[in-house]
Amino acid sequence: MIADQVRCREVAEVLTDYLEGALPVEQRVALEQHLLLCEGCTNFLEQLRTSIALTGTHVEDVPPQVMDRVLRMFRERSGS
Repeated sequence: MIADQVRCREVAEVLTDYLEGALPVEQRVALEQHLLLCEGCTNFLEQLRTSIALTGTHVEDVPPQVMDRVLRMFRERSGS
């Protein structure tokens, strides 16, 4: 379970780069494989896409304490 949580947190930290097409191919492929297996991260990606579309704000613009709280709430809701 802990390994899954770390993996999901790592995914959350690189999703903006993924959306911007800035991930190296190897990292992008690993991320996409994770997304195929993890409904929680897939949902988080869709929520992030929606947020960006509505606000034009990327994750880097969110204060770290707010991002930590959002990620904690996401994990609690997804059961990770």
